[in-house]
Amino acid sequence: MGFLDLVTDAGLSTLNSWLITRSYITAYSPSQADVACFKAITSAPDSSKYPHAARWYKHIASFEQEFATLPGDASKDYTVYGPEVAETPLAAPAADDDDIDLFGSDDEEEDAEAIRVREERLAAYKEKKAAKPKIAAKSMVTLDIKPWDDETDMAALEASVRGIEKDGLVWGGSKLVPVGFGIKKLQINLVVEDEKLSTVELQEEIEEFEDYVQSSDVLEMACTKETVKESGLNVWYSGAADGSEPEIDIIAVQGLGAHPYYTWVKKELSANANKSTKTKDKARFWKSKKTPKSDVKDEDGEEDVMWLRDLLPSKFPNARISSYSYKSDWRDRQVKTNLRECANQFLNILHQERQLPNERKRPLVLIGHSLGSLVIQQALVNACLQPNFTDLRLSVAGVIFLGGPFQGSDAAIFGQWLAQLSGLESTLLKMLQKGSLDLFALSTDFYSSYGDLDLVCFYEKEKAEFFGIIKAQVVDLQSATLLGKRNMSLDTDHSGLNKFGRQDQNFELISKEITRIAQDGPRIVANKFLENGGSATILGNVHWIVPRPVNNLFTGRTELLRRIKEALSISNMSTDERKIFVITGLGGQGKSEICLKVAAMMQEEFWGIFWVNVNTPSTATNDLVAIAKALGHSVDNIPDALRVLANEKRNWLLILDNGDNPEFDYQVYLPSGTHGAIIITSRISECRVYNTVGSEAIEPLDDQDSQELLFKAAKFPRESWPLYESQATEILQLLGSHTLALTQAGAYIAKGHCKLHEYPKEFKRQRKRLLKFRPKQAQSTYGDVYATFEATADVLKQSESEAASDALRLLGILSMVDSSVLPLQIFQSAWNECGEILCVNSTDESDTLALTISHVIQLPAFVMADSDEWDSYRLTEARDLLASLSLVTEHDLDGSPGISMHPLAHAWAKDRQDSKEQSLAWITAGCVLALSRFDTHTWQTQERRLLPHVLTFVDIWINREGSLGSKLLVIPIIFKFGYALQDMRQDSKLSCLLKEIFVELRKKPEEPSNEELPLYKLQARALINLGDNKKAVELLEHIVKIQATTLAKDHPRLLASQQLLAVAYRSNGQAPKAVELLEHVVKIREATLAEDHPYLLASQSDLAAAYRHQNRLLHLEQDIQTGDQLGRPRTIKEPTTPALGRRRRRRWLTFAHPS
Repeated sequence: MGFLDLVTDAGLSTLNSWLITRSYITAYSPSQADVACFKAITSAPDSSKYPHAARWYKHIASFEQEFATLPGDASKDYTVYGPEVAETPLAAPAADDDDIDLFGSDDEEEDAEAIRVREERLAAYKEKKAAKPKIAAKSMVTLDIKPWDDETDMAALEASVRGIEKDGLVWGGSKLVPVGFGIKKLQINLVVEDEKLSTVELQEEIEEFEDYVQSSDVLEMACTKETVKESGLNVWYSGAADGSEPEIDIIAVQGLGAHPYYTWVKKELSANANKSTKTKDKARFWKSKKTPKSDVKDEDGEEDVMWLRDLLPSKFPNARISSYSYKSDWRDRQVKTNLRECANQFLNILHQERQLPNERKRPLVLIGHSLGSLVIQQALVNACLQPNFTDLRLSVAGVIFLGGPFQGSDAAIFGQWLAQLSGLESTLLKMLQKGSLDLFALSTDFYSSYGDLDLVCFYEKEKAEFFGIIKAQVVDLQSATLLGKRNMSLDTDHSGLNKFGRQDQNFELISKEITRIAQDGPRIVANKFLENGGSATILGNVHWIVPRPVNNLFTGRTELLRRIKEALSISNMSTDERKIFVITGLGGQGKSEICLKVAAMMQEEFWGIFWVNVNTPSTATNDLVAIAKALGHSVDNIPDALRVLANEKRNWLLILDNGDNPEFDYQVYLPSGTHGAIIITSRISECRVYNTVGSEAIEPLDDQDSQELLFKAAKFPRESWPLYESQATEILQLLGSHTLALTQAGAYIAKGHCKLHEYPKEFKRQRKRLLKFRPKQAQSTYGDVYATFEATADVLKQSESEAASDALRLLGILSMVDSSVLPLQIFQSAWNECGEILCVNSTDESDTLALTISHVIQLPAFVMADSDEWDSYRLTEARDLLASLSLVTEHDLDGSPGISMHPLAHAWAKDRQDSKEQSLAWITAGCVLALSRFDTHTWQTQERRLLPHVLTFVDIWINREGSLGSKLLVIPIIFKFGYALQDMRQDSKLSCLLKEIFVELRKKPEEPSNEELPLYKLQARALINLGDNKKAVELLEHIVKIQATTLAKDHPRLLASQQLLAVAYRSNGQAPKAVELLEHVVKIREATLAEDHPYLLASQSDLAAAYRHQNRLLHLEQDIQTGDQLGRPRTIKEPTTPALGRRRRRRWLTFAHPS
């Protein structure tokens, strides 16, 4: 419904309630939502009446100069923000609950009014309790919602998501988070009532918006005062802020009948604390006439200090901190339980929460208050009797007891009397009496099983007050301590043993003990697991620090796995050699998955298997330090952590994953000494130098394994696989058998987005979407194919080296041609022509078909066009850098280098660029190839390899994939490619290209103009090659007529056009005209050219063909032997083989028909 107003008391009260758990109106930083609400308030809210609103108002005022720059929609009114539905916060415990709470921890200071009405409250307790609303178990959730691509309408996506309305669901703030390639994901907060709605159901409904949503994930579930559960585990802090795994669990267990939130809360005075007592009493009196008593406490400026949430995380940033609550209020007639039941429930919930391999052996620190201490004792005793809880039992690093009634309490007698008087359940109270045999038996069992457990007992020094007249210790020193264990006192009464403020000496005493246990915990737990196994222990299970299990889609690599296992096996360990195996290759080919498989296969052989992500120095440091701590050593840097491993004599396997930075020396992560085994994965081929027992450059899976992977990912029944082999083969070729791409393709098909046989067509239409598609489960390290490749590009972008810059430019050029082998000789050939153009200073732009200086300056810097000598150094460095990152593959072309790309890496290299970058890359690639055309030797010898690059480049222009540049740049490039297509006899493609050129120039193909005559001659050649000889004759007659009026009779261009016209005549069946015209051409050339000049030889060859066509071959041969009046050469040798004839004729045409 939003804020109705922000001026009246009601409106400001709503705002104040909204800001109790929020720093800002929406999201986690100032935005236009805060600006709108700020401007709607006429003056600063009264801090005594609205402390949270006043705090927010003062904070936002500090941003007043930046209001215009804050994110968000400034046009929205303040009424669109605020609570969407009426919120019912979890009520604080009523005063009547505190007055007679014997072992809980919700007591607050009583005022005179409470004493005066106590008897009335006690009499009316039953009625009030029945009317008291039940606390709804809620969870605050942050969802990650990912779109298909950067073109997805995120506003429509969010509107669709928020359009989901369900009982027990309240939407909160949201923000868009960039993820790469211009894509942003939606992060949105919500609160759900656990009994009414599950997040799984909600995610399924969200993912039904298939036009917008690719997938969704639960990013975080955190507990708040409003969402705390009265039964179960409440997580207040989930671990390291950087997303790494928690290193330790800290769990606090509440006392008898305690409130799940307020039992850990201490009220502290804030800004309003300086008011006189008399003033506060008056304010409280008048306010109490209008509001419930629970609201009055805020008028004193009090704030909640929930120490598990507010104090512990800063001291233990790598811990998961939780509280455990359970129903044990003996005043509630609905609650019927006993200690064993409470303990068993606690044990099973802990077991459920610690199922993952990295959780099962995580050190555990338990804190129990009052009855919670007995729950912990009983749970650990139960764990000894059930093998399923062995890991949990051995993971307990230490326990802190806060006023545990191990020998009972005198207060329990009074409580039991009250319970019996009211006809309430008194089982727990009876057990808690002094001299209880049940407690004696529990202490005996606990001590016999956990005599060596690290634990500390804290007890109360002050007496608690009951009904204002009775003062007594709830749990005395004798009952709160255990024989032979350390004990300490706290300056508080029983209810204050578990409440701490920000400047609290009691908290310092507690936190120092938690710190000590947490520091020693990894070593203690590791030793307990080792001792528990004895000689039968599987050593690999002692330390298993591996991020995730093997993907169940893992396929193939059998021979490689055998080689790695054999190379690293303990049986092959030598005392003088450290075993290092290196795996390199393109991203997404499964290097990490291979390591996971090896770790699982060799788990029994190694005492410890440790995984370190060396993608960045910070992640490597965190992982190595965590390993050292798991081995019982407190270190904070890499050298010390490596020394811990180096000094460990038991067998270990260290996996260094994602070593992908070519400028980093990964030797710094190798422990010294000769012990242990190491696997390194990297995209950098040079990392193979680290290997001592073997290395492997990962290639795509073979066809059989690739098909199996695709079918498994698509969830096809195994018996149906043979039916789809032919369809799968086409997909394998399309994706280059890339492992991650096959997995994504299968998931896309399994999702029902298309059928197997439709995938190739879908890929060509939506390639970018498909290669960014991410399966919801078992995702790879980077999520999708494109993100995997982009991680490599990030390495180059972050580098400041010249080679990295050149490599990115070369990558862009390669993306504009084909992925097949490209001869790098073309760069030197282009440089050679640069000199010619620069020498003549060709800047004349009136010739729309000529290459000029404008094209030379488009060449990449590593060509160094203005250099006096060709220098391949920078090109070689850029090539080697791309090859070292596995983005290209190097080839030896008879002593000359060449490079190729995996088809998916090639697709990514193009798609990662925006339209402007693609245009620049296309122009650059075109200039390189067009300028290299003058090197006829390279183009003739490498024609087969250059053909696919020419076709790919031309197709980009024909299909107009974005704006590719000005006509002055583009048309000369395309014109050169037209000649390349003619030489390669790509007649149909040339015809399409010429059609587009004429359209671009707004010229008619049949009406030549003097400015573009070379283009029309190319058109004529294309017509001849396509057999449209009549049109070729008409066009060439027009061309010759134009040239005859402007050129001399012996001008080479005119003669070339005449010779071409003669060829068209002959092909059109007009042999006499062909002969007449060729005799004219030959006569002039014999008079002006040497007898072995290519132009003369070409025209003589054409004339001989024309004679032969006219059945005058015999006469021609006689003339050749005797000589005739034209003085033709005595011999004109025709090629002896058809193949040679075609090649020689092509060379003659090149000389005979210059542009």
